Amino acid sequence: MVGSFLFGLIISKNLNSVTKKILLTGFFSCFTSFSGFIYFLYEILNQGNWIKFIIFLNLIITINLFTMLFGVWISSKFT
Repeated sequence: MVGSFLFGLIISKNLNSVTKKILLTGFFSCFTSFSGFIYFLYEILNQGNWIKFIIFLNLIITINLFTMLFGVWISSKFT
């Protein structure tokens, strides 16, 4: 979630195109790797709990989206 927040901060900043691309596709893509997220969901699927899988999938994606939007909002307040 920290990565999503920082991603939102960078999106709304007036940085040049190269700097923004390096930060967003380089650093934050590695920082916010969803490999842990995928492994967590894989373990739930191995247990055969489809309802828990669907709930966690939607919950994690929604929370990260709103965290990113919060970062954009915070950045716009300080700009």
